Amino acid sequence: MAPLADFLLSCIPYRLPLYLSTYVIGKTPLSTTPVVISMLAGYLGVVFGTRAFMMNRQPYKLTTLFQLHNIILSSGSALLLALMLEEIVPRIWRHGIRHAICDQEAWTSVGIIRYLSPTGC
Repeated sequence: MAPLADFLLSCIPYRLPLYLSTYVIGKTPLSTTPVVISMLAGYLGVVFGTRAFMMNRQPYKLTTLFQLHNIILSSGSALLLALMLEEIVPRIWRHGIRHAICDQEAWTSVGIIRYLSPTGC
């Protein structure tokens, strides 16, 4: 049903561990308070440390690096869009928009529907 996803799964030998593809308290990154606080402190340290370091310096010209970064992000976004559309468009074509959004078969995890709404939509 999803040829692009099947192709990617057949070509990529590495599989993510369960705690990286679903939320597991205590194992998933940023799922505990000490980790969140330390990451926040590190982020603020880098931001304000870089600001203090660059206070009396000329800005760096990193246009090539930024362009490469944007190409990688845009390619990843295009791939994710293609993967989502290959799942969503056939459902909309066969059953309509409401089915593609609200029906339990449209979700990969049935538990998510129960969390969002007891009626499914």
